[in-house]
Amino acid sequence: MHISLGHLHRTHAPVVLDVGPVMHIEDLRAWKVAALVARAEHRDLIDVAAFLATNTPDELLALARRVDPGMEADDITAVGRRVDEVPTARFAEYGLDAEAVTELRRRFAAWPAGWRRTT
Repeated sequence: MHISLGHLHRTHAPVVLDVGPVMHIEDLRAWKVAALVARAEHRDLIDVAAFLATNTPDELLALARRVDPGMEADDITAVGRRVDEVPTARFAEYGLDAEAVTELRRRFAAWPAGWRRTT
């Protein structure tokens, strides 16, 4: 048996719901954005795109820097390239149709960019 333990720094107390205590939304956003920058899983792009409906990239990155102050600018700007490079069909595996993927890409349009594909 392999057990992996981790500690996620939290700046807010857990929120108690009917199901029990859950991570505060600001801490969740911070860790999801940090995960996106570090590992860039397709599911991370989807989750962060949802946050971009109500937060700017700068706001989300400020939250993420609280939990991962060592994030590199190159890794942050690479997120925009990854959004451009993921085929629409890969997002379909998570239930997104072409319209939802177009919206996801639109939300990332304001993400800090280095080189980005323009077509």
